[in-house]
Amino acid sequence: MKNYYNLSTLLHDSILADPLVNRVTKGSLDKITNAKQDMYPLCHIIFNDVAFRGNTTVYNISLVMMSIVDISKDDETDIYKGNDNEDDVLNTTLTILNRIFERVRRGDISDLGYEVLDDTASCEPFVDRFTDAVAGWTMTFDVLAPNEMTIC
Repeated sequence: MKNYYNLSTLLHDSILADPLVNRVTKGSLDKITNAKQDMYPLCHIIFNDVAFRGNTTVYNISLVMMSIVDISKDDETDIYKGNDNEDDVLNTTLTILNRIFERVRRGDISDLGYEVLDDTASCEPFVDRFTDAVAGWTMTFDVLAPNEMTIC
């Protein structure tokens, strides 16, 4: 059964092909704390769980898309906007995730037999979740893949 390897590699390559993404990581979130600034924007792949459904396998995947928030040294004058580019980071990282999702849903990955379940993904924003001053979104979705395992 090579589905995990294939899907992991396809996601990595598809995400890294985005011109706005500098790095793709996977595994423990500890790997990405205290990362160098030139690594951002960064996308971290998490395989949450897998469900076997007869002749198909469902992978629940989260993509954590983040970038550095630049804080101005100027005094804060606007309480709503603040003195940083957090809104810009949230907008850009959400746009990147939308583009990645559409590649998975309708692009090369779907052409290879993988299907986004229900054609939906949910995104949750975060700010200051890590030791670096980063913000972004976590997108979670299910991918349906053929189950190639036999009982023999």
